Amino acid sequence: MQRLWGLFKKRSSKPDEESAPRGKTPGESDKPEPDSSTSRAEGWLQPSSSVTRNQLLRLCVLDGMGGALFSACINFVIAYGKGELTASLGGWILTLTLEPRTVMYKTQPRNSPPVRLFRLPNSLAGDATVTIFAQCILLWFVKLMSVSYDLGRRAVQPMGFVKEPAGKPMRRLMFLPEQRGSKIEAAGVRSVMAVVHHVLRSLLLASVVFLVLWPASIGILVNLGEPDQGDRTYERLWTPQIFKAVFGGLLGLLTTPTMTIFWLVRAGWEAKRGRLTS
Repeated sequence: MQRLWGLFKKRSSKPDEESAPRGKTPGESDKPEPDSSTSRAEGWLQPSSSVTRNQLLRLCVLDGMGGALFSACINFVIAYGKGELTASLGGWILTLTLEPRTVMYKTQPRNSPPVRLFRLPNSLAGDATVTIFAQCILLWFVKLMSVSYDLGRRAVQPMGFVKEPAGKPMRRLMFLPEQRGSKIEAAGVRSVMAVVHHVLRSLLLASVVFLVLWPASIGILVNLGEPDQGDRTYERLWTPQIFKAVFGGLLGLLTTPTMTIFWLVRAGWEAKRGRLTS
Protein backbone atom coordinates (compact mmCIF):
# COMPACT_ATOMS: atom_id res chain seq x y z
CA MET A 1 0.00 0.00 0.00
CA GLN A 2 2.77 2.44 0.81
CA ARG A 3 4.43 1.69 -2.55
CA LEU A 4 1.16 2.34 -4.45
CA TRP A 5 0.57 5.58 -2.54
CA GLY A 6 4.11 6.76 -3.36
CA LEU A 7 3.60 6.11 -7.09
CA PHE A 8 0.26 7.97 -7.07
CA LYS A 9 1.78 10.96 -5.24
CA LYS A 10 4.73 11.13 -7.64
CA ARG A 11 2.44 10.98 -10.68
CA SER A 12 0.14 13.75 -9.39
CA SER A 13 3.10 16.08 -8.75
CA LYS A 14 3.96 16.25 -12.53
CA PRO A 15 2.75 19.35 -14.48
CA ASP A 16 -0.39 18.89 -16.48
CA GLU A 17 0.94 19.08 -20.03
CA GLU A 18 -2.50 18.69 -21.57
CA SER A 19 -3.77 21.84 -19.84
CA ALA A 20 -1.52 24.07 -22.01
CA PRO A 21 -2.69 24.86 -25.55
CA ARG A 22 -1.06 22.91 -28.34
CA GLY A 23 1.70 24.73 -30.19
CA LYS A 24 2.16 27.30 -27.38
CA THR A 25 4.11 27.26 -24.16
CA PRO A 26 2.22 27.83 -20.88
CA GLY A 27 1.45 31.53 -20.48
CA GLU A 28 2.04 32.37 -24.15
CA SER A 29 -1.69 32.63 -24.83
CA ASP A 30 -1.89 35.62 -22.50
CA LYS A 31 0.21 37.78 -24.85
CA PRO A 32 -1.81 39.89 -27.31
CA GLU A 33 -1.10 39.53 -31.01
CA PRO A 34 0.78 42.65 -32.21
CA ASP A 35 -0.86 44.54 -35.05
CA SER A 36 1.03 45.23 -38.25
CA SER A 37 1.68 48.94 -37.60
CA THR A 38 2.96 48.31 -34.05
CA SER A 39 5.31 45.49 -35.06
CA ARG A 40 6.54 47.57 -38.00
CA ALA A 41 7.34 50.56 -35.78
CA GLU A 42 9.04 48.36 -33.18
CA GLY A 43 11.63 47.36 -35.78
CA TRP A 44 12.69 50.97 -36.34
CA LEU A 45 15.19 53.09 -34.49
CA GLN A 46 13.95 55.45 -31.79
CA PRO A 47 12.53 58.72 -33.21
CA SER A 48 15.09 61.51 -33.00
CA SER A 49 14.55 64.54 -30.77
CA SER A 50 16.26 66.82 -33.33
CA VAL A 51 17.80 66.65 -36.77
CA THR A 52 20.62 64.12 -36.61
CA ARG A 53 23.82 64.12 -38.63
CA ASN A 54 22.65 61.01 -40.46
CA GLN A 55 19.35 62.64 -41.41
CA LEU A 56 21.07 65.84 -42.52
CA LEU A 57 23.57 63.89 -44.60
CA ARG A 58 20.77 61.94 -46.23
CA LEU A 59 18.70 65.03 -47.02
CA CYS A 60 21.56 67.18 -48.32
CA VAL A 61 23.80 64.65 -50.06
CA LEU A 62 21.80 61.54 -50.94
CA ASP A 63 18.42 63.17 -51.61
CA GLY A 64 19.50 66.72 -52.43
CA MET A 65 22.62 66.43 -54.56
CA GLY A 66 22.00 62.81 -55.53
CA GLY A 67 18.38 63.41 -56.44
CA ALA A 68 19.28 66.49 -58.47
CA LEU A 69 22.07 64.72 -60.36
CA PHE A 70 19.98 61.63 -61.08
CA SER A 71 17.00 63.68 -62.26
CA ALA A 72 19.22 65.88 -64.44
CA CYS A 73 20.81 62.84 -66.09
CA ILE A 74 17.47 61.14 -66.73
CA ASN A 75 15.95 64.26 -68.28
CA PHE A 76 19.04 64.91 -70.38
CA VAL A 77 19.00 61.34 -71.70
CA ILE A 78 15.30 61.64 -72.55
CA ALA A 79 15.96 64.79 -74.56
CA TYR A 80 19.33 63.80 -76.01
CA GLY A 81 18.52 60.19 -76.73
CA LYS A 82 20.63 57.28 -77.78
CA GLY A 83 23.57 58.01 -80.00
CA GLU A 84 24.56 55.85 -82.92
CA LEU A 85 28.12 54.65 -82.38
CA THR A 86 29.93 53.55 -85.54
CA ALA A 87 33.47 52.23 -85.71
CA SER A 88 35.79 51.92 -88.67
CA LEU A 89 39.14 50.16 -88.49
CA GLY A 90 41.81 51.47 -90.84
CA GLY A 91 45.23 50.01 -90.25
CA TRP A 92 45.81 50.26 -86.50
CA ILE A 93 43.56 53.27 -85.96
CA LEU A 94 40.08 52.79 -84.53
CA THR A 95 37.79 55.71 -85.23
CA LEU A 96 34.62 56.15 -83.16
CA THR A 97 31.97 58.55 -84.38
CA LEU A 98 29.01 59.52 -82.17
CA GLU A 99 26.02 60.79 -84.07
CA PRO A 100 23.61 62.40 -81.57
CA ARG A 101 19.96 61.67 -82.16
CA THR A 102 17.33 62.97 -79.77
CA VAL A 103 14.21 61.19 -78.54
CA MET A 104 11.83 64.09 -77.97
CA TYR A 105 13.40 66.61 -80.33
CA LYS A 106 15.02 64.39 -82.94
CA THR A 107 15.87 65.62 -86.38
CA GLN A 108 12.75 65.98 -88.49
CA PRO A 109 12.11 67.15 -92.06
CA ARG A 110 12.52 70.85 -92.70
CA ASN A 111 8.78 71.38 -93.02
CA SER A 112 8.09 69.89 -89.55
CA PRO A 113 7.26 72.21 -86.62
CA PRO A 114 10.37 73.59 -84.91
CA VAL A 115 11.07 73.58 -81.19
CA ARG A 116 9.17 76.51 -79.72
CA LEU A 117 8.47 77.91 -76.29
CA PHE A 118 4.66 77.67 -76.22
CA ARG A 119 3.35 76.38 -79.54
CA LEU A 120 2.73 72.65 -79.83
CA PRO A 121 3.81 70.00 -80.66
CA ASN A 122 7.45 70.75 -79.71
CA SER A 123 6.81 73.07 -76.76
CA LEU A 124 9.40 73.52 -74.03
CA ALA A 125 6.78 75.08 -71.75
CA GLY A 126 4.55 72.05 -72.22
CA ASP A 127 7.50 69.74 -71.72
CA ALA A 128 8.30 71.42 -68.40
CA THR A 129 4.69 71.06 -67.24
CA VAL A 130 4.52 67.35 -68.05
CA THR A 131 7.93 66.77 -66.46
CA ILE A 132 6.87 68.32 -63.15
CA PHE A 133 3.68 66.33 -62.71
CA ALA A 134 4.94 63.02 -64.12
CA GLN A 135 8.17 63.08 -62.13
CA CYS A 136 6.43 64.02 -58.87
CA ILE A 137 3.99 61.11 -59.17
CA LEU A 138 6.73 58.61 -59.94
CA LEU A 139 9.12 59.94 -57.30
CA TRP A 140 6.38 59.88 -54.63
CA PHE A 141 6.03 56.11 -54.84
CA VAL A 142 9.80 55.63 -55.08
CA LYS A 143 10.36 57.57 -51.85
CA LEU A 144 7.45 55.82 -50.14
CA MET A 145 9.15 52.46 -50.71
CA SER A 146 12.77 53.58 -50.22
CA VAL A 147 12.18 55.40 -46.92
CA SER A 148 10.14 52.47 -45.59
CA TYR A 149 12.96 50.12 -46.58
CA ASP A 150 15.61 52.26 -44.87
CA LEU A 151 13.51 52.52 -41.71
CA GLY A 152 13.04 48.76 -41.65
CA ARG A 153 16.76 48.06 -41.90
CA ARG A 154 17.44 50.75 -39.25
CA ALA A 155 19.51 52.91 -41.61
CA VAL A 156 17.79 56.15 -40.58
CA GLN A 157 15.81 57.41 -37.58
CA PRO A 158 12.26 58.72 -37.85
CA MET A 159 11.92 62.42 -37.12
CA GLY A 160 10.27 62.64 -33.72
CA PHE A 161 10.63 66.35 -32.96
CA VAL A 162 7.73 67.60 -35.11
CA LYS A 163 4.45 68.07 -33.27
CA GLU A 164 1.56 65.99 -34.53
CA PRO A 165 -1.02 68.25 -36.25
CA ALA A 166 -4.45 68.73 -34.72
CA GLY A 167 -6.41 70.11 -37.69
CA LYS A 168 -8.35 67.64 -39.82
CA PRO A 169 -7.08 68.89 -43.23
CA MET A 170 -3.45 68.52 -42.19
CA ARG A 171 -4.09 65.15 -40.59
CA ARG A 172 -5.71 63.87 -43.77
CA LEU A 173 -2.79 65.14 -45.80
CA MET A 174 -0.35 63.21 -43.59
CA PHE A 175 -2.42 59.97 -43.65
CA LEU A 176 -3.36 60.34 -39.98
CA PRO A 177 -6.65 59.32 -38.32
CA GLU A 178 -9.07 62.18 -37.71
CA GLN A 179 -9.03 61.75 -33.94
CA ARG A 180 -5.73 62.55 -32.30
CA GLY A 181 -4.44 59.75 -30.11
CA SER A 182 -5.81 56.98 -32.31
CA LYS A 183 -3.64 54.23 -33.70
CA ILE A 184 -1.71 55.29 -36.80
CA GLU A 185 -1.78 52.72 -39.57
CA ALA A 186 0.92 52.28 -42.19
CA ALA A 187 0.28 54.36 -45.32
CA GLY A 188 0.65 51.57 -47.85
CA VAL A 189 -0.73 50.96 -51.33
CA ARG A 190 -2.88 47.91 -50.64
CA SER A 191 -5.90 49.05 -52.63
CA VAL A 192 -6.85 51.16 -55.62
CA MET A 193 -8.19 53.93 -53.37
CA ALA A 194 -4.90 54.01 -51.46
CA VAL A 195 -3.03 54.52 -54.74
CA VAL A 196 -5.46 57.32 -55.65
CA HIS A 197 -4.83 59.05 -52.31
CA HIS A 198 -1.08 58.89 -52.87
CA VAL A 199 -1.42 60.26 -56.41
CA LEU A 200 -3.54 63.17 -55.18
CA ARG A 201 -0.92 64.15 -52.62
CA SER A 202 1.86 63.94 -55.19
CA LEU A 203 -0.17 66.16 -57.53
CA LEU A 204 -0.62 68.67 -54.71
CA LEU A 205 3.14 68.85 -54.25
CA ALA A 206 3.60 69.09 -58.02
CA SER A 207 1.22 72.05 -58.14
CA VAL A 208 3.27 73.92 -55.54
CA VAL A 209 6.51 73.16 -57.39
CA PHE A 210 4.89 74.23 -60.66
CA LEU A 211 4.13 77.68 -59.24
CA VAL A 212 7.80 78.06 -58.28
CA LEU A 213 9.74 76.51 -61.17
CA TRP A 214 7.58 76.99 -64.24
CA PRO A 215 7.35 80.83 -64.30
CA ALA A 216 11.08 81.16 -63.59
CA SER A 217 11.90 78.73 -66.41
CA ILE A 218 9.68 80.58 -68.87
CA GLY A 219 11.31 83.87 -67.87
CA ILE A 220 14.73 82.46 -68.77
CA LEU A 221 13.61 80.80 -72.02
CA VAL A 222 11.99 84.03 -73.23
CA ASN A 223 15.46 85.56 -73.42
CA LEU A 224 16.84 82.67 -75.48
CA GLY A 225 16.19 81.54 -79.03
CA GLU A 226 14.82 83.55 -81.92
CA PRO A 227 11.53 85.50 -81.98
CA ASP A 228 8.80 83.84 -84.05
CA GLN A 229 5.36 85.51 -84.26
CA GLY A 230 4.98 86.13 -80.54
CA ASP A 231 6.78 82.91 -79.65
CA ARG A 232 10.41 81.78 -79.43
CA THR A 233 12.13 79.21 -81.64
CA TYR A 234 15.14 77.14 -80.55
CA GLU A 235 17.73 74.89 -82.15
CA ARG A 236 16.90 71.20 -81.93
CA LEU A 237 20.16 69.82 -80.62
CA TRP A 238 21.46 71.56 -77.50
CA THR A 239 18.95 74.07 -76.14
CA PRO A 240 16.21 71.51 -75.28
CA GLN A 241 18.71 69.04 -73.80
CA ILE A 242 20.46 71.57 -71.57
CA PHE A 243 17.13 73.04 -70.52
CA LYS A 244 15.71 69.65 -69.52
CA ALA A 245 18.88 68.73 -67.62
CA VAL A 246 18.92 71.96 -65.58
CA PHE A 247 15.16 71.92 -65.08
CA GLY A 248 15.16 68.26 -64.04
CA GLY A 249 18.03 68.85 -61.63
CA LEU A 250 16.23 71.70 -59.89
CA LEU A 251 13.06 69.63 -59.77
CA GLY A 252 14.88 66.74 -58.12
CA LEU A 253 16.62 69.09 -55.70
CA LEU A 254 13.29 70.50 -54.51
CA THR A 255 11.10 67.41 -54.45
CA THR A 256 13.34 64.54 -53.31
CA PRO A 257 14.30 65.92 -49.86
CA THR A 258 10.74 67.22 -49.36
CA MET A 259 9.23 63.77 -49.86
CA THR A 260 11.84 62.18 -47.59
CA ILE A 261 11.01 64.66 -44.82
CA PHE A 262 7.30 63.91 -45.30
CA TRP A 263 7.75 60.19 -44.70
CA LEU A 264 10.33 60.52 -41.90
CA VAL A 265 8.10 62.94 -39.98
CA ARG A 266 5.08 60.70 -40.38
CA ALA A 267 7.18 57.71 -39.33
CA GLY A 268 8.05 59.55 -36.13
CA TRP A 269 4.37 59.90 -35.24
CA GLU A 270 3.68 56.30 -36.21
CA ALA A 271 6.57 55.04 -34.07
CA LYS A 272 5.50 57.05 -31.02
CA ARG A 273 1.86 56.03 -31.35
CA GLY A 274 2.84 52.39 -31.88
CA ARG A 275 4.91 52.34 -28.70
CA LEU A 276 2.12 54.01 -26.74
CA THR A 277 -0.50 51.51 -27.88
CA SER A 278 1.71 48.43 -27.60
